[in-house]
Amino acid sequence: MLGTKWVCTEILNNGTGFTVGQVFPLSTTVALVGGGTATMTMNLKITAVGATSTLSGGDVTDIMRLGDKINGHTITRTFHTEIGKFPYHVVYIDGSGSNFTKDTQYTSDRNHVITVKAGFGIPDRAIMIGLYEFLDNVIVSLVPRPFPIARSSMEKTYL
Repeated sequence: MLGTKWVCTEILNNGTGFTVGQVFPLSTTVALVGGGTATMTMNLKITAVGATSTLSGGDVTDIMRLGDKINGHTITRTFHTEIGKFPYHVVYIDGSGSNFTKDTQYTSDRNHVITVKAGFGIPDRAIMIGLYEFLDNVIVSLVPRPFPIARSSMEKTYL
C-alpha cells in the first residue's frame, strides 16, 4: 500500500482540552495526474495528552514571520524549533541590511527582541540543525547550540 509520511515541523499553539480518541479531519483538494481533482482527507487522532513547555512573556503566537524587518534585512522565511530541546528560531533574511554581531540584541520592526547567536556577518560562528538520514546506519548528533567553526561537536554512533 502506498502512503504519505507527515512530519509536523512547527506547532504555534499546543491547544488545550484535547482528549484521547478525538479525531480531527483535515481535507484539501489535490490535482490528479490525468486531470481533474480529488479531495484528500487525513484524520488526525489524539492518541495521548500531556504537559507541554511554552514560551512566556506576551502573545506566544506573535512570533517573527515573513516580511518582518530586522537590522535592515527583510525576513524571507522562519523556522521555529522545539522549545524544550532547542529553544532557537532560524530566520532567513534577504541580505539587504547590516552585518549582525554575535550575542547582540536587535529589535524588529514589530518590536520582537532577538539575540543573534550565528549568521549574517558573523565569520567565526556557524550553526547546523536539521534531521539527517544516513544510509550506512550511522547516527550523527549535534550539540544544540552555535559552535565555533573550527570546533567539532559531532558524535558518531554505529547501530
